[in-house]
Formats: sequence, C-alpha cells, structure tokens
Amino acid sequence: MTTVFISHITRENKIASSLKSEIDDSLLGGVQVFQSSDPNSIGMGDNWLKVIDQNLNTCDALILLVSPESVDRPWINFEFGAAWARRISVIPIVHSGMTLGKLPIPMSLQQGFELTNTQGMQGLIGKLAGLANLRAPVRNYEKFCSDVKRLEDISYKYREALIEIKSIDEEVYKFLCELKVEAGQFFPRQYPERIFEKMRESFDALKSGGFIEYEYGGVGPTDARGIRTHGMIMSTRGNFGYLGVLVKPLFIDLKNEVQKSQ
Repeated sequence: MTTVFISHITRENKIASSLKSEIDDSLLGGVQVFQSSDPNSIGMGDNWLKVIDQNLNTCDALILLVSPESVDRPWINFEFGAAWARRISVIPIVHSGMTLGKLPIPMSLQQGFELTNTQGMQGLIGKLAGLANLRAPVRNYEKFCSDVKRLEDISYKYREALIEIKSIDEEVYKFLCELKVEAGQFFPRQYPERIFEKMRESFDALKSGGFIEYEYGGVGPTDARGIRTHGMIMSTRGNFGYLGVLVKPLFIDLKNEVQKSQ
C-alpha cells in the first residue's frame, strides 16, 4: 500500500492528527498515513526510532508540516533530508504564520501550500491519490481549513498569554516553563488585586485553549502595603498529547519560543 509520512514536531500533533484524519477520510483508507505521534503508527513496546527509520526508508511521499517554530528543528530537517536523499515527493505545508516565501532552501524548491488553503488541500489529495492509483475525490475542505485555523489561533493565544504572564510575574512564568511534575500539580498564589486582574486575562486565554485549569481562590489577606490580594489555584492540563508523562519538555519549548519572539 502507498504510504505517506507526516513530519511534524510533537507540540503540533493536533494539526498533524487533523491532517491524517482528513487524508484517511478523503481516500477511504486507500493510503497508509504514518504519524509518529499517533498511537496507531507506533505500537506499545515498539522501538520508536526503529519504526520511524523504517517508515522513512519505505514511504512513497513525505508531508512536511512547517511552522515558525518547527522550521529549524533538527528532526524536521533530518526527516526532510532523508526523503530528499531518496528522491521521493516532499510536500511542504506551511501553517501558524509560516509562509512559503520564508521556507529555507532546499525546502523552498518543493511545491507546497498553506494548510488553510482549500485548493491546496484538493491538490494534496489529488497527488496522493495519483501515487496510489486511486481516483481523486471531489471534496469540500472548508470545514477542515476552518478547524486548522482554530488550532492556529489557540497556539497564538498561548504564545501571547505566556509573554504577557512573563511581563507581570517572572515566578509564574518560570514555573510554567520549568515544570517538573506531572499534569495536575496545583500552584496556589496570592496577588494584589490590580496584578490579579491583569493576569486573569492571560490565564483565561490559556484556560480557553485547554492548556491549564485554574480557580479563583477568593479575597485573600492584605499585603505589607495594605493592598487587598486575590488568590488563584492553577494546575497544568498537559493537553498536547503528553497525558501520563512529564510535561516539562512542552514548557521548555515554550520558553525557547518566547525568548526567540522577543
């Protein structure tokens, strides 16, 4: 069976999963899609590096999901290089603010498209159908592109909220970036009312995206300056496919992302 390999970074696994599902639905399972963050692609107990290597060496095409965050990542470039060396089709798909014009050489030499472009999606499905000797379906990709845009907006909100939190409270920012415990750890704090209200906007943005959970702890004591404080209890949710594992790598990535954006 024709196999396509989706190259992506872990933090963008939701976008990769959406694309995989759309390909599966469009081609009725006529093309096998390998996505390393999908549990069905790498089985429990399998040597993940060996499985990735096997699929890189046997896939018929590689889809490169490229964002401003992933474009310089070693694994993305390694997988691209492996496909380039084999002279198979490499299709760069840009998203989350990345544009085709910003792709570095030799990525930019490959014909690609923006993930929220419906015509681009139709072209992708047509390409994969051709590789598998299937008839390309006529399908409306408006909903898929709209869903991808929503995922991009959530990612943008998270980045902006984290930058805002850093400007208000360095300690909370450090906690989010260097978390060493499993999802669900509570982090009680007391803040002056003025600071709390500013932080609340950022935490609401994180909460709406499903990244953290927090509760209003009520009016607390006055601080040394006689300013009334408000309390908050916050916990991470590990909502990027990190369920059951440490979420520290996620927040290290975010810390690097914020530093690069400043």
